[in-house]
Amino acid sequence: MFERYTARARRVILCAREEASVLGTGQIEPEALFLGLLRQDKALVDQFMMSAQPVEAIRARVALAAISDQPSIAAVDLPFSQSAKRVLACAAEESEHLGHYHVGTEHLLIGLLREEGTLAATILNGCGLSVRALRERYTPKNH
Repeated sequence: MFERYTARARRVILCAREEASVLGTGQIEPEALFLGLLRQDKALVDQFMMSAQPVEAIRARVALAAISDQPSIAAVDLPFSQSAKRVLACAAEESEHLGHYHVGTEHLLIGLLREEGTLAATILNGCGLSVRALRERYTPKNH
């Protein structure tokens, strides 16, 4: 499933599994993907979230909103929620739309924004990010 993902994007997925396990949500939600992205792509975070909340404040906000009454599950056994699956599907669509072969962290970021109504999208929108602006930024110049 993740063959087209860059090494960094695959690390985001692994980190998301760890984050979801620590949060005790029972599945990987978009917010866990967001936390994985914050952990794995410092350059992307610095580029887009300079004026935003510090990463630890975001982590605390996500942890507070997480449902943690689930029994602890090993990270490797955690399934993706339907919402997280849509984020991943959107990331793959964005990669194709932008004419990129690989799915990178920038596509995951756009996928998180496209899954409206999630805490991750709310935080990203609060940082002034939009799908349109990111698409413009990552569209190849000759496209």
